[in-house]
Amino acid sequence: MKKKLAQLCLFLVASMLTAPLSGFADTQVDSEVLLTMKPSGRIIDTAMSNDGKLFFVLNDSGKIEIFEAGMPKGVLNVSSGVHSIQSNANGDLLFLSDPEAGTIEIAAVQYIVDIDTADSPFKGAPNAPVEVALFSDFQ
Repeated sequence: MKKKLAQLCLFLVASMLTAPLSGFADTQVDSEVLLTMKPSGRIIDTAMSNDGKLFFVLNDSGKIEIFEAGMPKGVLNVSSGVHSIQSNANGDLLFLSDPEAGTIEIAAVQYIVDIDTADSPFKGAPNAPVEVALFSDFQ
């Protein structure tokens, strides 16, 4: 009985090893390049926000280049020892790992946007050092 069971097990193992993998034999894979970005410097690491809108590239000159929809959005300067980056879900926090210094830094990423208010109504001096823009019509 033990001999027949051993023979049956050996037969099953041999047939699994020699049989083609069903489902994989006829499977074809196709791909296309959707976008090519050309960051400056040698790429050390990359990260992407969960929604796929922001792409971060750490290069060998201590800079993180930020891309949105393949277009440059900004540059962050980091220490030259940073070798790894990760993004949170929104892309507004970056986790920077520096193994030489033994540190992990959390950097808040904030984007400064210029708003053209040249033809907008205003109160106060036209050459004031600070402008407060009020958006009251969101249609």
